[in-house]
Amino acid sequence: MPIKAVCPECQTAYQLADQQAGKNVRCKNCQEVFTVDTSSRPTAIRGEDDSPAPARAKPTMMARRRDPDEEDEPRRGPTQGVKKKNTLVWLLGGAVVGFGMLLLACGGLIAYLLFRDSPPQVANVTPPPQAALAVNPQGQPQPQQPVIQPNIPPPWQPDSQPVQGQPVEPVKAAPTRAKPAEPPPPPRTEVARPSEEKRSNNGQLTDTGRERVKRATVYLRVKLPEGTGMGTGFFGCKEARNIILTNAHVVGMLAPDSMRPQSIEVFVNSGEADEWKTSARVLGVDHASDLAVLDIGTPSHPVPEPLTVKPATGLHQLDKVYVFGFPHGELLGKGITTVSAEVSALRSKNGHIDRIQVNGGIDHGNSGGPIVDGNGDVVGVSVAVWSSNKQIGFAIPGEHVHAILDGRISDLAIQQPYFTSENKVAVPVAMNMIDPRNLVKEVGLDVWVGDKPAGSKPGARPTATKQPQAQAGDSPHVYYKLNYRTPEGKAELLLPDLPPGKTYWTQPRWINAKGQTHWASANTMTLSSEPVNRKPSNLVLRHTQGTKRALDLTIENIFKVGNDDADDAFRVRTNVTLAETVTSAGSNGSLLSLRYKFPPSRDLVLPSGKELHDGRLEQIKSEFPRLINSVIQLDRLGNITHQSTDNRPLRQLAQSNRRQADSMKDFHEMIQQGLEALSVSLPSGGSANPLEGWKAERQLPIDTPGKTETGKLDVTFTYQGVRKRDGRDEAVISMDGLVRGKDNSIGGRASGRFLVDLSNGQTILAETTVKLQLKALLSSSEEEQPRELRVVAIMKFRMQRKREL
Repeated sequence: MPIKAVCPECQTAYQLADQQAGKNVRCKNCQEVFTVDTSSRPTAIRGEDDSPAPARAKPTMMARRRDPDEEDEPRRGPTQGVKKKNTLVWLLGGAVVGFGMLLLACGGLIAYLLFRDSPPQVANVTPPPQAALAVNPQGQPQPQQPVIQPNIPPPWQPDSQPVQGQPVEPVKAAPTRAKPAEPPPPPRTEVARPSEEKRSNNGQLTDTGRERVKRATVYLRVKLPEGTGMGTGFFGCKEARNIILTNAHVVGMLAPDSMRPQSIEVFVNSGEADEWKTSARVLGVDHASDLAVLDIGTPSHPVPEPLTVKPATGLHQLDKVYVFGFPHGELLGKGITTVSAEVSALRSKNGHIDRIQVNGGIDHGNSGGPIVDGNGDVVGVSVAVWSSNKQIGFAIPGEHVHAILDGRISDLAIQQPYFTSENKVAVPVAMNMIDPRNLVKEVGLDVWVGDKPAGSKPGARPTATKQPQAQAGDSPHVYYKLNYRTPEGKAELLLPDLPPGKTYWTQPRWINAKGQTHWASANTMTLSSEPVNRKPSNLVLRHTQGTKRALDLTIENIFKVGNDDADDAFRVRTNVTLAETVTSAGSNGSLLSLRYKFPPSRDLVLPSGKELHDGRLEQIKSEFPRLINSVIQLDRLGNITHQSTDNRPLRQLAQSNRRQADSMKDFHEMIQQGLEALSVSLPSGGSANPLEGWKAERQLPIDTPGKTETGKLDVTFTYQGVRKRDGRDEAVISMDGLVRGKDNSIGGRASGRFLVDLSNGQTILAETTVKLQLKALLSSSEEEQPRELRVVAIMKFRMQRKREL
């Protein structure tokens, strides 16, 4: 019996045999491949996911998991043409850890950032349900909007069944990252630029050149903790024929602290009679440019001739280029696809080419593949496609490939300063390098005292390949050679005295295999905290029954659309003051009673600095001191073992206004989870030596629509030393932790600092930061396919106990 099928792209109707139900067919009109649904509903195939989806469905909030090979959206671009009737819809899928709090999608607010001027790159984040503020077109709070709880995915989660995960790598210390304000420019190479060469056949790729590129381009199948993803790579290092280049997001390692893939399969001559397969491992990843270097070792087959990689500085608009790769993975077959395209723009950042914009030729699955000129030489690496317009694609310039192969700085970490025996200030530093081929000969750091920069910016001095000149007001520059063991260099800086009005400056440098010295940008150095004295301390928790204190708690959620360094960030800031009373105290623990001393507040701060109040909270905040009373139970080490709230007043309120009662309960649960995130665990022995560490584990709820699974926070506390503040001796304890879910499918990093009163072991000041990168999909109309965005969420918790009331 014939069945009806409709192409989801052009709406062409077909009468097909019933044997074709559930199979893939190609539309003769628009050439779109779609699946013939058994219920006669057409479904478009998008990327590697072959699961059906309703065609042209009306935008709704829904869950969607991300293909690891789906490309990043550009950070900048035009935003005109959005109709007034367009509906902004956030589609957040998967699960995320937020210390037990559900983070809501602020659809209209994030749309404000996106459609001002910059549709950003792919990534991941999550605002708490309590933190989402609905606003009307006039920018005023709109408290009557319904709250929809999203389903938020872990970073780069592919569309496939989950597989057994790998153990998380050991936790490192939690330093202050002092990433250079301006990354070093890609080094000049000795390869001639395309504009300086005689172009063969007027830019046309010859048959011989095409076959050479096809042989050097490989198909990648990557097994991640969450499933299997696909992508493209190529041999592109003549000095090391065992190296393959691809995108960092293809191997699931675009985010800092990403877990390594479980396996990488490389298919050479994919789909051909002489196809052969080998395995690869990740040598290095450049998160900034989205590049990864793979090593296949010594395979049993001859390796193809690596391609020549050129800078893109010689390219011009309308130059013809050729895109090689495997669009949509194996859905179109395992054979390689070659498409001609044109350069439509060269997008610059900080004076250097950051992305090549290509007109056509790039699609999902081409990620990591080569884009070559008429000579068959690589000028770019496919990285992104504009989801709403497949004619707009983006590539990483070839000079970025040389930068990662030759080695360059990633970031500089400033750790806890301390006083030496001579009462001088010493600072441990760690310089992280991207050095996949172990070519960097030396890394070091120039340190000096100079004038403070004007304004609030840290004031970067530019990168250089020659010795930078000292500026007026600089002290002599002191060079520290770091103890370098790939990929990290370490040293302890002895800081000079700091005169009034001056500040410390640092400038990293390194020497590559050719003996060339590169200087990264110079920046002011901010110490992570006041210096400590490294001496042993007794850390024992003691409470006195009846003691009353004020406890200030701030929870701030920072959302950055695009990347971690984006300026277009908005903040949801919650402030609470609690009255804390010790109701019982003993050798096995204590019981604390908490009430709201003042009504709480929650504000949304836009990038412009404008603040919007949460209208829903404004209606009920005055009731918190009267209706909310909770109890916290601590063990003898300071861990929160139980929290409870007297729900009788809320049940009474629910009889007249259930919505307000539920809102108060949800808000207070967020506060409870924030307090748990800020609880320090003291060492079980009661004493600690400098730099001694101990571990703790915390269970965290991971909320998704319809279910709640248990996550885990693996924490390492490190005792740094003692300092005196306000006439009180305080122990400084740092914290570093990894957040992960079931089967390691969810990840994140937490770091913090705690000041503990040595007289009673109580935490006086606690600061914790959780960083997550998540994926979100945005549709600007009912007709447009959702656009995938990269978003970074940073959750900051701060708690301070004041003197007795």
